[in-house]
Amino acid sequence: MEKARKLIQAFKKDKSGALNQIVEGITRGSKNPNEFDVRFSYYSLDDLESYISYLRDSKKGIKGVNIYLGQYDETDGPSPEYNGLTTTVFVPAKKEPSQFAAGIQTMSIEDDELEGFNDGQSEIPPPGGQ
Repeated sequence: MEKARKLIQAFKKDKSGALNQIVEGITRGSKNPNEFDVRFSYYSLDDLESYISYLRDSKKGIKGVNIYLGQYDETDGPSPEYNGLTTTVFVPAKKEPSQFAAGIQTMSIEDDELEGFNDGQSEIPPPGGQ
């Protein structure tokens, strides 16, 4: 857990403030303005196991999962309060990281028949961003 704590603290120190400013700018003037961005998403073990089983059962040659950061808009979030907040999206991957071209950071969804996964939970950050 020491490495995880170090990584989380570094993110909070270096990027969290900038992300909060972006979220505040995006949501200012909306019905549900947010001052702070989400910093984590929770996925139950049952949900993760179910998604992994879904991918394995698909027989589509899935090697792993790419985890992307995304952003809710007014229509995608579980409720209006999520507008402008960061989320995580799991996308099936047929290639392992060593097979990606160096320096290319574009998303490639290789099989439209398989669904991505974005059913985690996160709390709307409270005032003060704690």
